[in-house]
Amino acid sequence: MTSVSLFSHKTPAFITPASFADLDDPTKSLLARMLRERGLSKQSMEEMTGQPIQMLEALCNQHHQVFLADQKERNLPARSDDGDLSDPARKLLSVFCVADGPVTMTYADLERQAGITSGSARWLLDTLKAYAFIKCLRVGKGPRQSTWVATEAGRAAFATIISVAADA
Repeated sequence: MTSVSLFSHKTPAFITPASFADLDDPTKSLLARMLRERGLSKQSMEEMTGQPIQMLEALCNQHHQVFLADQKERNLPARSDDGDLSDPARKLLSVFCVADGPVTMTYADLERQAGITSGSARWLLDTLKAYAFIKCLRVGKGPRQSTWVATEAGRAAFATIISVAADA
């Protein structure tokens, strides 16, 4: 049995392949990320979890919808074909998918056009890039504008969003 300090150096956590197998998928992803952050060797990670390193890397790259205790899950969409995007991210994605080509705008202009909260474009763009729904062609610095384009995956996700909305 191998131990690792996850939350403090005073209290090590003991992880076995059996205890790892009993975890749900979001917890497996979180643990895989924590093990990677702690700088464990690939061999140690494989011994602790009983999983090959390729599987652990795939777990590290998974995204899971987070529900807080007071949220009502029944009101949230239960699909993963659009990456479980938030409504603001969907609105921002629509700006890129409706355009005929690359979109060149400042963050403030993107926020106004998408109808999203001021100051939220940066992290929403990061989310869309992480899902490979958009690609940055030119990065703007300061007041300069950046150029973005929707990818095929982004257009497919947008088509799914539109079809689901039409069915509702």
